Amino acid sequence: MTLPVWAVAALQEHAPLASASDEARMHFDTLRARVEAADTLVATEVARSLHELADEGKTAVFAQAIWAAKYFASRESHRIREAVPEAQRLNAKIRTGLLELASLARLQARLVDDYSLSGFLLPDAADCLSDLSRRFPAWSLISGLPRVIGVSMNTGQPIPALADVLEAFANSGVLKPLADRGEDDGGHWLGDSLSSRKNTADVAHVLLHALSRLKHHPHVPPEFHLSDVGVAALVRTVFGTDQGTGFADKIDADGIGKLRRRA
Repeated sequence: MTLPVWAVAALQEHAPLASASDEARMHFDTLRARVEAADTLVATEVARSLHELADEGKTAVFAQAIWAAKYFASRESHRIREAVPEAQRLNAKIRTGLLELASLARLQARLVDDYSLSGFLLPDAADCLSDLSRRFPAWSLISGLPRVIGVSMNTGQPIPALADVLEAFANSGVLKPLADRGEDDGGHWLGDSLSSRKNTADVAHVLLHALSRLKHHPHVPPEFHLSDVGVAALVRTVFGTDQGTGFADKIDADGIGKLRRRA
């Protein structure tokens, strides 16, 4: 028996990038071999639990399971926790740098304008979009560049200068300080699932947390509820016994049900 097409697609979706480390590649190869060895389980229990979804939906659910197993490994979870404060530090540094660049750009623009200097002009948003369209053809399909230029010419409204663009990036929702975004802390999308490895529910907890993020997925209807049997089958498929857990293959529907009721 071989894996269903949607399961293969999910594996391909999370295959390591060209820049991935050898260790990351080895970890994913182990994960892929584990999933391929569970092809009968995937084609039976997992497939039955996903029967009401189209193939795109099946791929989405299975991909979340792959994603969870890809990052929840004893050697990786510690590194992820260490990466959180470093990512926060870099986020703040990037924002500060963008605001400093925006200030410098405004100062230069004022000098150029006040003293009619030449050769010092900075690009505006239209120039940036044009360059992106040349370098990344797909960008021209979503940038709306002709409309931006047309509106500017017909209304006299200026196209944003580089300083405006930099400032907009700095104040975007992604780069804003966490306090301004109304969040207590930044972290990994698996949340507190990474913080504890004390009991046999850890891998199931991780998977349930990952699956909960599918509620807004375009191919997974909001009313879809993966059965306890389906969750248990996914846990056994993507975690197995070679993760250092030794118990993932023992997790059953009753255990998943108890975990869900405690949540």
